Amino acid sequence: MKILMWLSSVLILMGSIGMFFTQHELQNETNLPGKLSYHYDIKDDVENIDLTADMNDIKIIKSNDQDIHLNVSKAKSEGAVQYHVENQTLYIDSQAMKKRQPGLFRFDFNTQNQAAIELALPDQQYKDIRLQADVGSFDIDKIKSQKVEITAGVGEVAINKVESREAAFTVDTGEIKVEQLKTDHLNFNVDIGSLTLGNLEKQMNIKGEVGTGEAYLNYKEVPDNADINLYSEMGDIETNDLMRKQGIIGSGKTKIDIQVDIGSLEIDKE
Repeated sequence: MKILMWLSSVLILMGSIGMFFTQHELQNETNLPGKLSYHYDIKDDVENIDLTADMNDIKIIKSNDQDIHLNVSKAKSEGAVQYHVENQTLYIDSQAMKKRQPGLFRFDFNTQNQAAIELALPDQQYKDIRLQADVGSFDIDKIKSQKVEITAGVGEVAINKVESREAAFTVDTGEIKVEQLKTDHLNFNVDIGSLTLGNLEKQMNIKGEVGTGEAYLNYKEVPDNADINLYSEMGDIETNDLMRKQGIIGSGKTKIDIQVDIGSLEIDKE
């Protein structure tokens, strides 16, 4: 009887080990990037763009014509990435998000194993552009829109140039970096991550909050007609002697109101 029990234990152990290695090999194979490449030529009337980089890396470049082009590479199937236009708004649909279980975050997840997306946009002004980097990332040359809303969850957003009337940036634990920002009204909220905005114009109105993260604002010209309120609870505010933290300069037409909790804010001139 003891021999039978011992043999049963050995067989169960060997079966468990076999299942582990089989599952591990299947998982490694599943995590390999695909080899398919395809593209869509989008001729629909598009005035708004709403994109989420859930588990993909999305690159946005300038189109060579007046059409929008969606190029997909490293895909595992023809339908890995698709698109649809609804109410003149362009959406990109990815299988990566559909397969992810709600509330489940895998620390071994690698966005390089997902399909690579390149979106070519005509050089025109849109009404509304919304971008959200959940786990994936955005690499953008230039976007031009009346309104721009960008959110970085865990992912990263890197943009060369943004032109808009209104720009809003929200950073959770991710990172947003804009080399050149031209807007009339800037609104931002940084939780734990990092926000860097460059080439700011002096007449820009700013409303911002920094939690435990970091915000860097680099001006092209120092504001000379501004009503300034830079307030900190326990955080750090560094203006590099470019402006006072509270008070009115000149006519006070431009409003700069930023609150820092325990994070940091640095204002500098390029």
